[in-house]
Amino acid sequence: MRRGLRQDLFMNESSLFCDNPAMLDECSQIIARHLLGSELSIKIRLRYEDLKANFDAVTFDEWEADGEYPLWKFSSGLTPYMDYDDTSIVPIPIVKELFKFDDRVVSFDFPVWFNMADTQAFRVMILCQDPVSRDIRWYKDCRDALCTTVFGLHNPLWRNKGNGGKRIWLLASKFMENGYGVYLTDCNKFAIQSTSGEAISPDPQQVAAYRDMLKAEIEMVKPNLIVTFGKLAEDVLQSLSQASAPVLSLPHFSGQAQGKIKEFFSWSDDKAFTIEEQANCYFETITKAIH
Repeated sequence: MRRGLRQDLFMNESSLFCDNPAMLDECSQIIARHLLGSELSIKIRLRYEDLKANFDAVTFDEWEADGEYPLWKFSSGLTPYMDYDDTSIVPIPIVKELFKFDDRVVSFDFPVWFNMADTQAFRVMILCQDPVSRDIRWYKDCRDALCTTVFGLHNPLWRNKGNGGKRIWLLASKFMENGYGVYLTDCNKFAIQSTSGEAISPDPQQVAAYRDMLKAEIEMVKPNLIVTFGKLAEDVLQSLSQASAPVLSLPHFSGQAQGKIKEFFSWSDDKAFTIEEQANCYFETITKAIH
């Protein structure tokens, strides 16, 4: 925890979401340069602005007049594929030849962060595995990158969904409440599928682009600690030639990894392990590693 920080200084989460303007610019340029094409940086930056503006908003099928959440508003040129009204996934063109496909469906999760404008905060970088593939029934004819965020953290309903982003949101909230900055990203930047839905592994050049982007992200974030979630993220980080921060490797924080999570934290198999308890175990382990 940052020295002298008190709980009563905790700010509203929406104000801490992607809160560093310089990082918004730099991260947009990194995504454009390594993945989508340099000329897309302005559109990517605008997408981040939409994510920030709609942090507490929902899509049309989730919205109720006079309900708890406002309706998501999209900027011109950044609307869902085929004007679907049940999603905030937005297609952004791919002009970079390395990732420009005639017969592939590409998914991308924007890196997100919280409390990174505070230059005095300890910074934790969480390295996850890869984006979730989209439902091929609806997107098989789309050739743009289908863009959302890591663990869907831009959506208030998904953030609080037990089988969605709630685990990561509970953990991110603990970091914010205690004055840490936290940045979340994937090691494999794209999920690439055939038009029949089969997962396609990246080729060596594409893997190299992913690694170069990750190096650029580490240089931008300057984390005090890098935390890897899962074996894939651990192996990717070990493959990088730089070691600019200490590294802590943890099981992937997901419902599918419950066995490994229980084993890692020596949790009895016959004892319930709630996601709140799991988030607390992850937080305590990470903060112990920092100090």
